[in-house]
Amino acid sequence: MTQSRISDELRFMTDGFADWVDRRERRRQTLFRSALLVVAVAACVGSAARLMPERTDTYVSGNLQCCADDACSRVNVMMASL
Repeated sequence: MTQSRISDELRFMTDGFADWVDRRERRRQTLFRSALLVVAVAACVGSAARLMPERTDTYVSGNLQCCADDACSRVNVMMASL
């Protein structure tokens, strides 16, 4: 084989290599950014869930075995406040 044929063969072999490397790098960057976004969203949702106060505005709190008259008076007070 002559030198020119070897050079031609090498050029044919490596013609699309630069494009392939660019596409691979873009895929890696996209994957890294997506993973970073998922971690950031999970951290935000997790911290927001931990910072939320417990719900204490239930209609009946405390001992649920209270008498019917007490329960009715609580409901009447709540209805009057609306």
